Amino acid sequence: MIRVNLLPEEYRKVESTSLSLFLLFLVGVVLVALAFVFWLTLSLSGSGIANELKERQAHLMRVIEEAKVADRLQEELAQYDKRLRTIMAIRAGRIYWSKKLDLLVRVTPRNIWFTSVRMRQMDPYRVQEGGTVPSNADGGYLELDCFQKTDDYEILAGYRDALLADRVLFADFQKLQAPHFTTAVWPIAVEEDQMTLSFKVVLYLKPQVIIQP
Repeated sequence: MIRVNLLPEEYRKVESTSLSLFLLFLVGVVLVALAFVFWLTLSLSGSGIANELKERQAHLMRVIEEAKVADRLQEELAQYDKRLRTIMAIRAGRIYWSKKLDLLVRVTPRNIWFTSVRMRQMDPYRVQEGGTVPSNADGGYLELDCFQKTDDYEILAGYRDALLADRVLFADFQKLQAPHFTTAVWPIAVEEDQMTLSFKVVLYLKPQVIIQP
């Protein structure tokens, strides 16, 4: 049987959408929204990761360049340190002869005088760190030709002991050769001072060493 609703449209009962269709539509909307949110999150996350990757790569390049600069500076520093140690070694082995001769004059008795002074200093030996100086190493010498106003040998012996006892003066020497002396007459002196001693003093220098870095 066919039913015809003859009521005006504003009085007609509105037919409702079925619940299952509504739920299906709602689930579809939610799924689309979730998919959009997931895509947006993934897109933003991927963009952030890409930017972070670029930043890390840039940082890595800067670190590599800084490491190269540091290596170069380290090499230059090692070279300067090597030069400095060489200079310090040479300076440490340097003998200040003006001070040395001043000390020599101070320790020499008034009745002993020099007729000649000769000095020969050898170049420093270069050895590796922890190495030893060759047994035949020669440092050089300081040679003094002397006269003593009197022929009293005890004065000469005391002079030799005074040279050995002065630590500052003898610090750069390794040994003192036993003096050879002869008696000599000084005719122009008064009779009691005419007998003199002529002798030679030889002080042998320690070999100087430069430690190779």
